[in-house]
Amino acid sequence: AALAFEQSNNNRHRQEIVFSILLGLDIDEPIHISSLPQTPESLNKEIVHDIDENKPELMVSRSMIAVSKSLLKLNKASYAPNLNLFGGYSYGKPNISPFEEDFNDNYTIGAVLNWSLNLGGKTKSKMSMAKYQLESSRHEYDRIYEQIQKQAQLAYESLKLAFSSYTTALKNYEISKSNFRLAQIKNHEGVMSSNHLLDIETNLSQAESMLYSSEADYHIILNQYNYLIGYEKLKEGK
Repeated sequence: AALAFEQSNNNRHRQEIVFSILLGLDIDEPIHISSLPQTPESLNKEIVHDIDENKPELMVSRSMIAVSKSLLKLNKASYAPNLNLFGGYSYGKPNISPFEEDFNDNYTIGAVLNWSLNLGGKTKSKMSMAKYQLESSRHEYDRIYEQIQKQAQLAYESLKLAFSSYTTALKNYEISKSNFRLAQIKNHEGVMSSNHLLDIETNLSQAESMLYSSEADYHIILNQYNYLIGYEKLKEGK
């Protein structure tokens, strides 16, 4: 019983170290079980529908769409004809005769229409390629968004399982703690042996270790889920 108790204490200490490292706590700082962590059900409205549009991968994809649109506009402009207008005004004598006193003036207005011969369909081919690139960029954005949705859904299901494991571990810990208190009373009254008391205390230590471990797992998965949906508080370091 003493050996089992020592092993349980060592296991608990290891779990405390892991838990402290995962949560960024001081290893030497004592850990106390406080309130129940935030329930997954309270985040239900944020799943899928509240994915942040400003996630880096989505912003990059939207930038590619914007570039593709610009290229398409440029190719459309080169495919259309160019119309150049010009005008002029002149004033002077019609010839160099010194006996001619009248001066003439005239306006000149014109237009030049330039249209590329598009030899080999080069311009049309460029425009078709630009259209394809735009559609491809849009499809890529949809693919990335759907992938984030699926990953967030899977993370949410994992989060619910982790929460269920945590609540089970918490109930087991509360039961073990009550059993240990009762065992202490019985041992004090002389109706329970010290070895039996040590066994019950070992069970309490194991239950406490499982509680630490399940709580750490819950918070790890919660952060993964928050990252996937672009949860605002995660950006703020909360």
